[in-house]
Amino acid sequence: MTTLATPPGPSRLPGLLRRGIVPLLLSLAGGLLAGFAFNQVLDRAIAGRTEASAFALLARVGPDLEAVLASGGDTREAVSRLGRQLSLRTTLIARDGRVLGDSSVAPERLGSLENHANRPEILDAGRSGRGVRTRFSSTVGARLVYAAVRLRGGEVLRLAFPEKDLALWEAPYRNQTLALSLLAGLLVAALLVRASSRHAAELTRVHEAVAAAGRCERPANPGFVSEEAAVVFSALGDLADLSAERAADARRAAVVSRILFDEAPAGLLVTDPSLSLLDANPEALRLLGAGSGPFRPGEHILELVREAAMTGLLEAALEKGRSTGLLTLPVEKGGRTLEATAIRVAQGARPGQPAAVAILRETPSPRKA
Repeated sequence: MTTLATPPGPSRLPGLLRRGIVPLLLSLAGGLLAGFAFNQVLDRAIAGRTEASAFALLARVGPDLEAVLASGGDTREAVSRLGRQLSLRTTLIARDGRVLGDSSVAPERLGSLENHANRPEILDAGRSGRGVRTRFSSTVGARLVYAAVRLRGGEVLRLAFPEKDLALWEAPYRNQTLALSLLAGLLVAALLVRASSRHAAELTRVHEAVAAAGRCERPANPGFVSEEAAVVFSALGDLADLSAERAADARRAAVVSRILFDEAPAGLLVTDPSLSLLDANPEALRLLGAGSGPFRPGEHILELVREAAMTGLLEAALEKGRSTGLLTLPVEKGGRTLEATAIRVAQGARPGQPAAVAILRETPSPRKA
């Protein structure tokens, strides 16, 4: 490493301070701004991940409650059991806003709960099929993130995620991001003071290293640089490693989601707004009698499901949010009858983006008279 000796004597200190104070303040401000920007990105990522996980969970457990409602079973016990299984507050709301079950409220107190018809997430779920809101709950005395979906009969199933649990999950990342941003700001300030007189070329290398860190890549070996620049490169490398670790977490989450999709006991079909097929799990191919290997992403749904009823269900779901019906396959496709539920997953999706999901379950074929 290169170190430059400073001539003895106090005469150079005032000049060094004059040259260094502005870069120091600017770099600290830049570090704080970068930390704020990273935290905003982290907030959006956590919110998006939480929302996607919540709706995936609701889509999985919703049919169980629909079955209890259809059979006239005890919804209070079903909701309490579901809340214990998920370790989340679970609430079932009737179409008129009455609370039919709440895992955090004793059954005998349900009648004293206020009507939920005007809760924002309930209104959103009633209009579009799903809703998400964050607010303080007077029932449990904490801020909660509420995610709700509309069930087949018009009831709304809602899950509540404690905001403090999400904050505890993200706190280490937020602290590391802010600390690394401030550290980078301080080190860049030290580098600028030196670069203004002797090492301007090092600034170019730092800019390249920042760009590499922005791509989640460790900066290349800078070669022969000063000790201050070497520390900056090390800090940027740590920041790049942290970003790469988050990207790896996202990839692992995608792998888990893919496994759940492929191993789901129900058939799943994903289409875009033009009903081009984007994905299908093995169970869907089996139920449709498609065999192995015929699925081609991008083909129209009718290429796989040669039944106009399927397109009608998906079109209705894209318009209304949800649609349910029976799908009778021809004899050469197994001659079975499938219960099909189509759900809109995104409004305003563009071609090639997921817009609707069809859930297929086998049901006994109607007996002939």
